[in-house]
Amino acid sequence: MVKSFSSVLLLIPSAVYCQGPYGNDSTCTYTHRADSLRIIADQLFVNSEFLGASNYYLESYYWCKSDYALDKLTQCEDSLRADSPDCGAPEYDKIIKKADQCFEEKKYNEARDLYSRALMLRPSETYPKHMFDKSVRRIDR
Repeated sequence: MVKSFSSVLLLIPSAVYCQGPYGNDSTCTYTHRADSLRIIADQLFVNSEFLGASNYYLESYYWCKSDYALDKLTQCEDSLRADSPDCGAPEYDKIIKKADQCFEEKKYNEARDLYSRALMLRPSETYPKHMFDKSVRRIDR
């Protein structure tokens, strides 16, 4: 018999509440998955691999909406922009075209990474965010 709520959380991999260093938020689901993605992202971030880190932070945020992941995404975005200041429309269009092609070919991991990269170039665009989410859902099937 389970004696406490915290021991129940250990039995449920997709606990309803975020418990841990990233805060408590009743809107969070799949916290174990989100935490493991954040650990990988943090390692990449420390190694200045900002594009890879941003992919993991974005996927982590997909599973558990946290301010930590959003803050780190912003830091990655700032670092990437500093590395390549002239990310113009041709680059964005090329990335979207390649991402769409990968998605149609059912290469969902590659498509997800490319949509994430497009989001780094144009964070206000809704299309790459929508397609990123679709790619993540297809990966998890």
